[in-house]
Amino acid sequence: MIPEADVRTHLITQSVIASSAIFIGGARRAGNGIPHKAVFVSQNGGYPPSEYMGGVSTTYYARTVQVRVRGDVNDYAAGLTLANAAHNALQRATISGYVRVTCNQSAPMYMGFDEVEHPEWSFDCTLESKG
Repeated sequence: MIPEADVRTHLITQSVIASSAIFIGGARRAGNGIPHKAVFVSQNGGYPPSEYMGGVSTTYYARTVQVRVRGDVNDYAAGLTLANAAHNALQRATISGYVRVTCNQSAPMYMGFDEVEHPEWSFDCTLESKG
């Protein structure tokens, strides 16, 4: 399992964003195949593995990913709509290989505008799996 790849695939299959506008890794400048309106998904660790779940000895992982959403230049409303759609698609999502997927914030966090006036949002998701 590669959590960031699984999140990317889920957002594409849920028609949140086209495959040409969602990338694994940190946010990148627009240009050279990277559109202005884009989503970036990166793994950012997670919680320590648990050895017990429901009284049963098993390794239980809780990996986290960050989802960053960048809107078109000066288009706050459409960017927020995209950020909310991504958040809603991931909260309690069913993704193969994981027993639970949850967003760690109630809504995407507005991060402000970047240096060329793209509005940006961010939220984290936890993907939980057994052994």
